[in-house]
Amino acid sequence: ATEIAMRLPVLRHVLHYLSTTTADKKGLLHQLQNKEENLFILPGGVAEIFYSRRRRQSNSLPFTQTIKARRYGLMKLSLQTGARIFPTFVFGASDMLDQLFHVEQENVATKQTDAKKKSFDIGLLMQSISRKLKGGIALYYGQYYLPVPHTPKISMVLGNPIYPVEDTSERNVNGNKLT
Repeated sequence: ATEIAMRLPVLRHVLHYLSTTTADKKGLLHQLQNKEENLFILPGGVAEIFYSRRRRQSNSLPFTQTIKARRYGLMKLSLQTGARIFPTFVFGASDMLDQLFHVEQENVATKQTDAKKKSFDIGLLMQSISRKLKGGIALYYGQYYLPVPHTPKISMVLGNPIYPVEDTSERNVNGNKLT
């Protein structure tokens, strides 16, 4: 969870009950070294929240937006602690809820209607605020405009576990020394 989510009174207690920790290095190291529990990490993070959107027709192709970034922190933690990584992806998860303001990946210079342009600007504003707060602030709704998710077909893909190589404890995935 993000640091701001762990500061909100009611949400903090719910997340603590679910054994959630902050997504910073200190929290993840504590979970891996002391508790020896499994961690479920979404590497797309806050950036991926604003690009997700639900399909409107059931016969349309699924849309999945992922953020590709050079983030090696998870690999470094795996090398330091000896933790295995199980690559997993869920297809159709973005079809469960609608987002009130999502960010379109269109060129801003293209002609848009006033309503679409306003929605685009609000989406960018919410994304900017979320980055400054270091937590996702997004408005979601489901069936009948309630927080009840839609029931799409969901497929989960599990990869083979990735084991850290023993002789690489002082190098990260780039071959550089760990800091």
